[in-house]
Amino acid sequence: MYCEDRKTFQCHPSYRTIGRAVRLSRNTVKKYVTALEQKHLITTEPTTIRAKGGEKRNGSLLYTIRPIEEAKEYFYERQLERADLQRTRSAS
Repeated sequence: MYCEDRKTFQCHPSYRTIGRAVRLSRNTVKKYVTALEQKHLITTEPTTIRAKGGEKRNGSLLYTIRPIEEAKEYFYERQLERADLQRTRSAS
């Protein structure tokens, strides 16, 4: 499934569209998207659409793939925090 803009690294498929592409349920996709956000690999932003009647409705999320360097930095920071916590617990 290729749907991202290669210049902005953004795309906006629905959970259902992603689920069909990877053969997972909507809830499972949602769980994994949340995990990717927590690991700082992607960011999501809500979007809105205009229905035929003119009313605003929630659209799909806008996904942005973050630079891998940011995700690595976040991972290393968390590893250091865990090591400090373990060292503190061991010293007590």
